[in-house]
Amino acid sequence: MERLRKVLQHLSNINSADRCSSPKELRKKWKRDLTEIKKLKFFLENDNYELRQKMRNLINSNARGLFTQKFNLTLDEQREIAMKRLKAYCGTNSFSVKNFLNNPRAIFAIHDFAVESGTATKMTVQFNLFGGSVLKLGTNIHHDLINGIDQVEEIGCFALTELGYGNNAAKMETVAVLDLTCDEWIINTPTILSQKYWITNGAVHAHWSVVFAQMLIKNKNYGVHAFLVPIRNQNLTVCTGVKIEDMGIKFGCNGVDNAKLQFKNVRIPRTALLNRYSNVEKDGTFTSVIKKKRDRFLKVADQLLSGRICICCMTMCSDRIVLATTLLYSASRLTIGDNGQSNYPILGYQLQQNAIMPLVASQVSLNIGLNHVKDRYSGVHPNLDHQELVIFCCVIKPLVTWHCNESANICRERCGGQGYLSINRVAEGIPGAHAGMTAEGDNRVLIQKTCKELLEKLKKREYKFPENKKPIKLHKVLSLYHAFIQREAILFTKLSSILKSELFKGKSLFDVWSLNYQEY
Repeated sequence: MERLRKVLQHLSNINSADRCSSPKELRKKWKRDLTEIKKLKFFLENDNYELRQKMRNLINSNARGLFTQKFNLTLDEQREIAMKRLKAYCGTNSFSVKNFLNNPRAIFAIHDFAVESGTATKMTVQFNLFGGSVLKLGTNIHHDLINGIDQVEEIGCFALTELGYGNNAAKMETVAVLDLTCDEWIINTPTILSQKYWITNGAVHAHWSVVFAQMLIKNKNYGVHAFLVPIRNQNLTVCTGVKIEDMGIKFGCNGVDNAKLQFKNVRIPRTALLNRYSNVEKDGTFTSVIKKKRDRFLKVADQLLSGRICICCMTMCSDRIVLATTLLYSASRLTIGDNGQSNYPILGYQLQQNAIMPLVASQVSLNIGLNHVKDRYSGVHPNLDHQELVIFCCVIKPLVTWHCNESANICRERCGGQGYLSINRVAEGIPGAHAGMTAEGDNRVLIQKTCKELLEKLKKREYKFPENKKPIKLHKVLSLYHAFIQREAILFTKLSSILKSELFKGKSLFDVWSLNYQEY
């Protein structure tokens, strides 16, 4: 924390001695502080340093101009560049879907270097949602795909969300009915509302889809399960019974090929069920190590948790580009000094500092928090129950993506016309942040889920607020921490009291929670 304090102090401390400094003198000043900056970089990167350097070397090499910005591209061209960049990352052979078993932080690390939103989104679907599901929900009969996934030879998508069943995916309408005579599942999306929606990789590149559907055997519903379904042949012709519609141009992130998927009597082998936790025999006998339908759904959708971490890594990468560009511009853009000459950097003005420096502090603080969540997910910190992990993954994504949206908007304005130019890459942080704010769960819904999970832990006496017997002094960091804890305890106590009182009056939990007390 002391290193962090020194670097942040340096960033904001352009004093009177610097007022007449030329850009050359300012660069010399930065070089003197390079040691501290390297220490901070090591601290913030946290893990997988060798992998990170390989990614950095790849981008810096810019082979065949692959990472050079390009403009006035067609939709098809944007999508193909995103795919080529993804293949370039994978061509380093530095990471694998199998890292989820031995080093999950490697998967998160590559998202820290996905410097363009289209590539980043395709990456997280290929390696986390699709690849991670095949690895963790499948068994040996499915794992033959893993090497092809690593090399982007077998490209996949993740078909969970339906048009009518986004936040209530457990009630989805897509069905997988077992045909006992043919030993096959028949996949159907029976209504318009059941079509799989916003499916990344679906419009152009995907050969496979992990399709989530209600499992029906002999007219009995066993809940939502995941099935490995081919949607295109290797020559990219669409498979029989599969309907794919391109969702078209968006206001950003157009390197991502989103699709709508529909299935009409699509037949797949019984063994296409990803059966690590639930299995079906040839005679239709169903067995599962997870007894409740709801719990089975949560297990098969488990990759959404790591997906939220990946989204944080992607948007934080974009935010670092935005902030770095803004700081460099602010330190070199000269304007009126106290002698009336244009020799004073705008970063020296308090107006600019008050706008930018809090964003830098937030980026660093959220980076530290995100590293903590990565460590927790990866098992670096022991004794973490699953409910705590859910809370961490649900709360970090809203905090990060809301910050990145605010940061991109403020920095774009503070860079004036230069922030408006696409080549400077400031404004591109805005659509990326907006995609993150609603991907894999609306931020407000995730904050509600965090609150609900914490209330449940408080009720079970599994969560306690850290005690502080000293008086609050807001100029001290530790004391400020306890002030926030005190505020949290007051709010939770008030909400608990309201819920208890309103439910006692006979009101439904839905009315009280969803309709009457949203401000809490």
